Amino acid sequence: MSGRQCSTCDVGHELVRPAISYVMHDTLRLGALPVLAALACGDSTPPDPRPAADTIAPTVVSVRPAPGDTGVPLLAPVEVTFSEPINGATLGPASFVLLRGIAPVPGTYLVNGLTAALQPDSALDSLAIYTATLTSAVRDSAGNRLPGDTSWTFRTGVPPAPANRPLGSCGAPCRPPR
Repeated sequence: MSGRQCSTCDVGHELVRPAISYVMHDTLRLGALPVLAALACGDSTPPDPRPAADTIAPTVVSVRPAPGDTGVPLLAPVEVTFSEPINGATLGPASFVLLRGIAPVPGTYLVNGLTAALQPDSALDSLAIYTATLTSAVRDSAGNRLPGDTSWTFRTGVPPAPANRPLGSCGAPCRPPR
C-alpha cells in the first residue's frame, strides 16, 4: 500500500493495525490505536482518549408564548427550547416561574429533549398579563448553568365563546330540556 500525507507529522506512511490490515495512523480513532499512531510519528505525548468536558452553558433558543404575545389561550403551557438538553431536576418553582403580578402560578414541569414546559394547574385568567422567568439555577446535563435570568411577558385572551344554542322567543338562548 502506498502511504498518504500524515496529519500528525506531515510524512507519508502507514501503521500496522494488528490482525486487521494496514491503516493510516491519522485515521485510527479507537482504544490504544491513537496512542500507537502518535508514538509511530515520534510524538512523545499520546492524545488523551477521554472526551472533553462539556463547559458550554445552555442558552434559550425560543420561548412560547413569545415575548409580547397577546390573545394567548388560557390553557396554553409556557414552553422554552434550549440549545442543549436540560437537567429536569433543576426545573421547578425556584428556576422556572410564571407570575400574574407578584402571585406565582402553580403548575407541572415537563422536559422533553431540548424543550421544557410549565403547564399551569388551572386555566390562566383572561385578559391578564403574565411574566415568565427562567433563572440561572437551570442547568444542563453536565451541570452548566444558564448564563443569566431570562424573563418575558405575554397577555392572555378571552375564554372561547360557548357553543351556539338556538334562541328562544325572547331572543336569549333556550334552556336545555330537562
